[in-house]
Amino acid sequence: MDNTFEGIIGFVVVLLIIFLLWFVPIWFGLKWAKIKGVSKLWMLFGFHPMTGWIAYLILKYGVDPRK
Repeated sequence: MDNTFEGIIGFVVVLLIIFLLWFVPIWFGLKWAKIKGVSKLWMLFGFHPMTGWIAYLILKYGVDPRK
């Protein structure tokens, strides 16, 4: 019974890590794209977790196109 519980806990931890590393930057990137009025297609870089974070950082800290 302990192995089943440990397997479930491990699975949940892996899902949380995937969520934090992959989906969170896409969600925040889409939010910043809307705020800055730029194309949401920037977040297509989110197919890979690292490029998703890079696209998010560009959208958040990049030059404001409205200025």
